[in-house]
Amino acid sequence: MIGAGRTGKLAVYLNDKGRLTPAPLDVTAQGDLTTIVAIPSPHGTTLLAGQSSYEAPDLASGLALPRVIAVPLDRRGRPAGPVTVAVPGDTGSVGPLTMADYDGDGDLD
Repeated sequence: MIGAGRTGKLAVYLNDKGRLTPAPLDVTAQGDLTTIVAIPSPHGTTLLAGQSSYEAPDLASGLALPRVIAVPLDRRGRPAGPVTVAVPGDTGSVGPLTMADYDGDGDLD
């Protein structure tokens, strides 16, 4: 997974027998991508991408920019549905994202 700056494209590359091949992903960053975290599941993977708003031209645009978007991928790394808002806009920019075993059950939360 490779992030991008504002108006750039989020990129996912798959390991195809030792060669990296781009996945057909068409997601344009509305803000600078701060962190990308992959959440695996039995159905595929969801990418969470943080977006900063410090380049927004005005306050209304900054508030409208989602802080974190979710990009669903199937087991082959291809798009598996629409991009959704995971964390809506706010007055601050999001920084690093991470996953941890918050409840101690052995799964990343």
